[in-house]
Amino acid sequence: MKTRIKLLFYILLMTTSLKSFCQKNFPINTNGSLVDTIKVYQEKDKLKFLEGKFYAFDAKIIELYEAYNGKPYYLAEFADGNKIWIASFIKSDYQKKGAILRMLGVFSNVMNDDKISKNYNDQGYHILLFSFVDIDSKKSLTFSGGEEQANEWRDGNIPDDLD
Repeated sequence: MKTRIKLLFYILLMTTSLKSFCQKNFPINTNGSLVDTIKVYQEKDKLKFLEGKFYAFDAKIIELYEAYNGKPYYLAEFADGNKIWIASFIKSDYQKKGAILRMLGVFSNVMNDDKISKNYNDQGYHILLFSFVDIDSKKSLTFSGGEEQANEWRDGNIPDDLD
């Protein structure tokens, strides 16, 4: 319980610091309630309606694995304790266990032939990470195919659905 309170306090403190750093840039549009929303859609067999939607949020990396081409695949925890898997398109030392990141990515169902995701992830879905800001360093990194969406996010808007 103490660890969760410390995590909550740290995320709140760092989010406040990030807000002053970013002002209106790099906005978020969800938190741990995203997982609850996904569960409702999953129960109704309607996950396809979330496919390709952009989400931006703060979360802490709690498990980290190497995926395709050395890119990270990790379990991230929201301040409320909800967890979601992240498939990163970005290879970076900032993505490490314990790091708190502000992330931008799209919702995606795990593909049937994705052996790495299926090995770790029992949820059946994850976020495909396009861009992130490391809360501690304020460093922002983007996957090379996602510059347009990352620039839109940096300019204060959550991108439209992925076409």
